[in-house]
Amino acid sequence: MADPVPIRRGISRAECLGFLTLVVVLAWPFGVFDRFPFDDEVGTLDIIARYSPSELLVTPHEVHPPIFYLIFQLLAHFGFPLWAMRLASLSMSGIAFLFILDLTLAMVPEEKIVRLVTIFLFLSFPLFYGVGDALRWYPAFAVLVAGFFWLELRRTRPTMMGGMLLGLAASTNFLAIIPYLAFAAQRYLWRRSFEIRVDGPFHVVLAIFAVPGLIAFAQIGQEPSEFLQIGTLLGTVIGIAHAALGFFGGYRVGPVDIVLGIPYLALLAFSLGSWALRGRRNIISNDTNDLAQNLFIIFAVMAALCGLYSLVTSFSAGRALLFLAPFMLACFALGYWHHFPRISFLPIFLASLLLFSAALANGRRSDAPFKRNLVTPHGEVISFVAENVHGSVLYVSNEPVGHFLLRGAGYCLMFDFEPSCAKGALDHFDTIVIAIDLHFLKVPNVDIILREIGQHRTLRAKARFGYDRWASLKSLLTLTKLDPWILTVEIYQ
Repeated sequence: MADPVPIRRGISRAECLGFLTLVVVLAWPFGVFDRFPFDDEVGTLDIIARYSPSELLVTPHEVHPPIFYLIFQLLAHFGFPLWAMRLASLSMSGIAFLFILDLTLAMVPEEKIVRLVTIFLFLSFPLFYGVGDALRWYPAFAVLVAGFFWLELRRTRPTMMGGMLLGLAASTNFLAIIPYLAFAAQRYLWRRSFEIRVDGPFHVVLAIFAVPGLIAFAQIGQEPSEFLQIGTLLGTVIGIAHAALGFFGGYRVGPVDIVLGIPYLALLAFSLGSWALRGRRNIISNDTNDLAQNLFIIFAVMAALCGLYSLVTSFSAGRALLFLAPFMLACFALGYWHHFPRISFLPIFLASLLLFSAALANGRRSDAPFKRNLVTPHGEVISFVAENVHGSVLYVSNEPVGHFLLRGAGYCLMFDFEPSCAKGALDHFDTIVIAIDLHFLKVPNVDIILREIGQHRTLRAKARFGYDRWASLKSLLTLTKLDPWILTVEIYQ
């Protein structure tokens, strides 16, 4: 089958600048620029501080290839503070959404209200703000995948530049196999198009830029249990539900507030389902129908493979699917505008606004969090500790963010191993702080420490931080006992 003709222009310069400006404005109430790092981000910051670029390239860390570590290490080298690094991540996520929004606006009806509502659909997706600023691999991976497909669909064929982007994606996360298989399904199975002079150089360049990822995979692959864990049936169901809630709620909407997203999910299911039932029949009555079909095939294959991965491994990190979001939104918009005229913009606009508002209400502090440790008031914890300790201090905790924030406080910090400053008896410490978050694993030897403390020390102060009013419901749904209080701090002297 012959390649389709090039498609018309999508997003205008004014729309692009307006989109990016609103992203920054809306990110502020979500707490993007002034929040503390979460647990996985602490791992990123620790690794880029401890290892050289050459060590990152040849040695896998945290079961991930090295590219995103190198990006953040470069930003740290130039003195970027945390908020600026977050802005860099948010910019990558924004560009990823813009790539696919550009394709989408090239296919929707050209009426102004249709374009504005489509832009709002992309702009208001909660996951964009929930994890789009993360100091993790999701933003870099999303922009590389979106950039690859934008080039491939705009130019109607794979290019060497596209091979570089997809190769870098493979060196950012092993999930790059998913967009590659989606590309192969769309081009080689659906379109039945293969040209050795085009596809050959593309694959050569892809392989070259995927080398760091292949090195990491070869080393980690010696212990496949590190990244492939077969789950139980119940664990799979819980994992998929957890991933779906995190994906649509942007890690800000809990199991009760998600009812506000029901209209959104209903419209999404109708739009995607009705499109899928059409098969090869036209979804758009103009020369961009081939693009629409290609985009839908890509989304459908990626979504199916992500679902299969979750089924097999009980994978529950919906935040990792940030790269999938713009493709879903594109298909949502195209399916909706195919069935409804432009005067029917209110349902999709109001459904998007309702879901966005539910996430925004929990954007900063909340007593109904999705990810519990995101709402721990670390500033209050640090102040409480500082006010109640004296002399030499041993700080024992299983919660990594507090350790990161207290590195310059002069305390002896004990996390997942016994540091040299804590070896031997505990008597030489004037104050011992025990901070426990039941969300995490127990600290090694903490029970022994508590027993020794109890023999000859008194409890000077105790406080609990971060409240989750839906802890009982979450315990029932996840079969994991959760305390309503997230972090408990005890200070012994």
